[in-house]
Order: sequence, then structure tokens, then C-alpha cells
Amino acid sequence: RREDLWQARIQIEQKQKRLTIGGELLDAFDRKEINPEKVIYSDESRFWTQGYVNKQNNRTYAKKRPETTLTKSLHPQKTTHWAAISDKGIVGPFKVPQGKTVDQEVYNDILKNKFVPKAREMGIVDGYWFQQDGATCHTTKKNLKLLNDVYGDRVISKNYPQNFGGRGKEWPPNSPDLTPMDFSVWGNAKQDVFKSKSKTVAGIDNEVKRSMKKMTKEYCKKTLNSV
Repeated sequence: RREDLWQARIQIEQKQKRLTIGGELLDAFDRKEINPEKVIYSDESRFWTQGYVNKQNNRTYAKKRPETTLTKSLHPQKTTHWAAISDKGIVGPFKVPQGKTVDQEVYNDILKNKFVPKAREMGIVDGYWFQQDGATCHTTKKNLKLLNDVYGDRVISKNYPQNFGGRGKEWPPNSPDLTPMDFSVWGNAKQDVFKSKSKTVAGIDNEVKRSMKKMTKEYCKKTLNSV
């Protein structure tokens, strides 16, 4: 069955929940409860020095076994960046400390010491909604409380309504393709990194920053309106 073959392995009940919550969000947009241009979508993404392709996503059928070989490092280096998109422009990117993963404390530091000050500077707090996906580090009580302190009822996140009396909005589970960060921002940044042929972490970091500087307010507004 196709559900079993898809990499996210969405089960039937998860699929239904995704449709239900997604429908509720669309209704909130239609009722003007949420202005699509006043949603800040956030996400992090990894960039590899030798590129990275999940081989489980690809199948090649041929009449004979290919003889071409490709030499790769066993453990290529990677760098991780967090960023957000708003109608006033891109926020970030903020680099995750090299060698660290995005856990509760790393994410809290990004929000508290990097994102929130920049968001206040850009004027994207009052009247704006903040969206994040359901990654465990995002949805800890510590980080949900931080978002509640800044955005109040205007948070779209897994587990947010349950923790704050039904306020805010739930984010659909297993939804890797619904936000502008996924279908536009990171895609464009990775394309620019690929074109640059950068093979070092420092080089990739610079290309990510350069790519996002090219993303204008007009691009951001157009992307937000395509959701």
C-alpha cells in the first residue's frame, strides 16, 4: 500500500488527524481569524559538505548492475541553521553551534536570545502568529511557555492548545510539506548552496546567509500568500 511506502509512514489515523487539523487552520484563515500574511513560519535544516540524498527515496531499475563508483567520506560534516519567514522578511538564519543537535536547550537559546530580539526589532510580535512543527525539542513545556510569554494565544504548534487551556492552534502531525520554509525557503537555499559547490562548513554557512539575504519582502509576501 502507498501509505506503507511513503517515507513519513503516515498511518491512516495520522492521515485523518492531519486532514482534520489542516481543515481547521484553513477555516481560521477563511474566517479572517488568522491573517495568512501575519504568520511566522519557522524551521531548521541541515546542510552537508558532500550533499546528502536519502537513498530510501530512490529506486533505479536497470537490466544490468551499474559499474560506476562514487567515493564519499564515511562521515561528511554537516551544519544546521534555523530560520523563519515573515511578511517583513526572513528572520535569521541562526546557526546551531557546530557539533550540536537541536535539543531543548539549543532551541530555547535560539528563540530567547536570537529570534525574539530580532522579531521585536522587526515588529513581528504584536498581531502576529508563530508557527513551529512538532519536533520534540520544540514542544517541551519550557519552550512552549517561552512562546506563550511572547505570542500569547497566537501560537500554532503541536501540544500548544493542550498546555494553555485550548488557546492557540494545533499543528497537523507528519506535515513536512505544508510550510513556506519547507516548500520554498530551504529549497532555494539548498539550491544556491549546491550551485556554489562549497565543500566546507564555513563555505556552506556563508552561502546560506547569502541566499537568504536575496529573499526580499516581496518574495516573502508572495510565498506566504501561496500557503
